[in-house]
Amino acid sequence: MTAATRSYFTFLAAGTAFGFGALARADAGASLSDGAFNLADWTLSTLVTGDGGPVTVQQVGGGNPGNAVRFDNPPSTFGVSYAMYVLSSASLNPADGAAISFDYSVESKPLGSGVKRQFAFVLEQGGVLYWRDINGNVSPGTWNILDASLVPEDFARVDGLPGSPDFSPAGEPVRFGFAPKYHNATPTTQSELCDNFSVLIHRSSFSTTLADFPDGSIETLFASTDPETETSASIVEDGDHGRVHQIAIVRPASPEDRPSANAHAVSLPPSHSILPSVDAPKVIRMTIDSRDVKRTSPEIEARVAIALEQDGVQYRLATPVVLPISETWTTTVLPPAKNSDFVRVDEQAGKPDFSADAPPIKTGYAVSVSLPPVSAPETGDRFALRDDEGQQIVLNFDNITIRTTNTTCDGDLTFDTYVDDSDFVQFAGAYDIFDCTAPEMAAGCVADINADNFVDDSDFVLFAQAYDLFTCN
Repeated sequence: MTAATRSYFTFLAAGTAFGFGALARADAGASLSDGAFNLADWTLSTLVTGDGGPVTVQQVGGGNPGNAVRFDNPPSTFGVSYAMYVLSSASLNPADGAAISFDYSVESKPLGSGVKRQFAFVLEQGGVLYWRDINGNVSPGTWNILDASLVPEDFARVDGLPGSPDFSPAGEPVRFGFAPKYHNATPTTQSELCDNFSVLIHRSSFSTTLADFPDGSIETLFASTDPETETSASIVEDGDHGRVHQIAIVRPASPEDRPSANAHAVSLPPSHSILPSVDAPKVIRMTIDSRDVKRTSPEIEARVAIALEQDGVQYRLATPVVLPISETWTTTVLPPAKNSDFVRVDEQAGKPDFSADAPPIKTGYAVSVSLPPVSAPETGDRFALRDDEGQQIVLNFDNITIRTTNTTCDGDLTFDTYVDDSDFVQFAGAYDIFDCTAPEMAAGCVADINADNFVDDSDFVLFAQAYDLFTCN
C-alpha cells in the first residue's frame, strides 16, 4: 500500500530530516515562507545590461526580525542589473492541486537614498524563469511591505521568449522568488535588505488521501443511545492493506428485552485539514474503503458520511451512505456535498463555513450503526446460538480520500464559470486515464462528475449536457 501524500510542496533542501531548514509552512505547505534566508535554500540568477557588475547576496543580521538577505549592486554608469532570487528548497507540484492565484509578499529596506530599482515577483519551472513587475516604490532606511495578488497568466518569461508557466496536472514543479532590478546609473554601491518572503497559493481543486495510519494519525469520538454499548477504535494490521483504522461496536448479551439503538463514531485526523482561503471548497467528495471483520447479524446496518470539524464543532453529511456487508475490501463513493448538506453532530443548528476567510476544516468520516431490537429469550438457547456475543460489528477502513473543488458547476473543469472547449480537453485527458486513483489523474478528479471514482461514459453524458448549456450561470 502506498503511503499517504498530503503535502502540497516537495521539500528538497538538505540538512534536516525533512529538508525544512528555516522554512515555515501552514498546514502541510498551503503557504510557503522564509524569514531566515539560509543561502543554501536559495538560488541567485543575475543578468546585467550595461557596465555594471553582477548583484551579490549574503545572509546578514538586522532583519525584521532576525536574519535577512542583503543585495549589493556595484557602481555603474548605465544599464540595469537583475537579481532573480528563487527559493529553490521548496516547490509546488501542480499535480497536487491546480493553482489559480498567488499572494506574494516580501519586506524591503533600502540602505541609503541612492537605491534606484524596480521590483518583480518570480517563479521558476523546468529551468525557465518567469516574472511580473510590481510597484516597487519604497522608503529608504525603513522596512516596506511589497505584495501582490497574481495569477499564472500575469507572468512572462525573463528571457523574452513566448510562453507561460504550466499549472496543469502535467506541469513540472514550480518554485517561487522575487527580483530586485537595479538601475545602473549610480557612482556608489546600491544595497538593500529583504526579509519575510511568503507566497500563499490558492487552488481550484485539491485531493488528499489518508492511509497507512501512523500512530496518532486519527482520533475517534463515540456516542450511543444505549449506555451499555461498548465502542472502541484502533489501528490494526490487515493483510495487504497494512495498517488500517478499525471501529468496533459491541452491545453485550442480555436476558432482557432491548429496544433498537444507534451508535455513532466520528473519526478525524488531527492534521487532515482543508484551508478555505486556499482550497476554496464549494464541493467536497469522499471515497473510502471498508470491509467487515465481524457482523453478528445482517440486520445490523452501518452507514458512512463525510465528517468535518471547524472551530471545535463537528458536522456530518445529513444523508449517509449504507456500507455494504462484505468481508472483502469494497470502495464506497459518497455524493458531492456542499456546506448546506451538512448537519451538526450535536443536533444543534448550524452549518460549516466554506467562505474564504473561514477557519480551517478538519476532514474525516462518520460511521453510524443501527442495532435492531432484541427480545428476551424464553430459554437460554437463543443466546447460546449467539455464543453470548450480543450484537457486534467490527469494521476496517482504509484509503480515505477527500477531494474539493471550487465550483458547483458540473463540467467546469477549468473553473472559469464556463463549460467550453478548454474543459473538453481536460475531460478527454481524464477519460483516457479512467481511474481516479491513478497517479497521473489530476488532483480532485473533477472530471468524475457522478463521483463513482471513474471517468467514463456516464460522466461524458453529464459533461455533454453541461457543454450544451455553456455557462454555469
